[in-house]
Amino acid sequence: MFRISCVLCHWLRRLVGRDDPTWLRAADQLRSEILFGEWNTDTVFEADADPARLRELATLWDKNPGEAFPQFLALAEAGSVWSMIRVGFGYRIGLGVARDKNRAERWFTAAFEAGSDYGLIWSARLARDRGDIAKARLILDAGVARGLVRATVDLAGIILDGAKTDGDRNRARSLYEAAIAADYLSAREELALAMAFGGFGWRAIPGGVRRLREYVKTSGDLIETRKRRLFAGAEIRQLQDDVSARATPAHLRPTGATDA
Repeated sequence: MFRISCVLCHWLRRLVGRDDPTWLRAADQLRSEILFGEWNTDTVFEADADPARLRELATLWDKNPGEAFPQFLALAEAGSVWSMIRVGFGYRIGLGVARDKNRAERWFTAAFEAGSDYGLIWSARLARDRGDIAKARLILDAGVARGLVRATVDLAGIILDGAKTDGDRNRARSLYEAAIAADYLSAREELALAMAFGGFGWRAIPGGVRRLREYVKTSGDLIETRKRRLFAGAEIRQLQDDVSARATPAHLRPTGATDA
């Protein structure tokens, strides 16, 4: 992949400084909303047979992952899709259990087959990482058909990585452009980086540099707008409360809590 680093993360730090924890929480949440807001993880949670039990285990997970993991595993084996996601996540990073990417992939694949967007993305990524490009592309094609823009961006990256012809590069670019048209901020960064670092040939490098500058400006405008709101005198307390609420996933908030 041509993704050298997260430009948005870098510029968030540049724009707001390192000594502003309240704003950094807001900025992190803004980035999450931009990049992951389309995923259906909350819907999967609410469709579970026992969401209350999942809330209890999610709280336990934060305190003692090792104790929570086998209980999530039992629920996953019984068909809980949200638990499959948690189990896959635990195996992927080694939280609550020894790290095992093969098992992580199997659980993410099971979650994907049961309808999870998160499972779709991560089963494809793990398949790609172990070299099974055919499986990764098949899964991401399903994500594109589902309308999942993150899948469109990931598929573009895989196609570009293996591009041998102008047709491959043109398809990758068309996928990036489709994600950009859907207002997916990360696609702007990834296409700009790919162009700037030669993924589309040396002639595209100047255009990639221009796109990268535009991307940084667009990101900065979004961040500055939220920053001005956050520190607007009497609004600060309400916005701090809003940040705290939004930092908690919808499925873990108290009953009745909603987004503004």
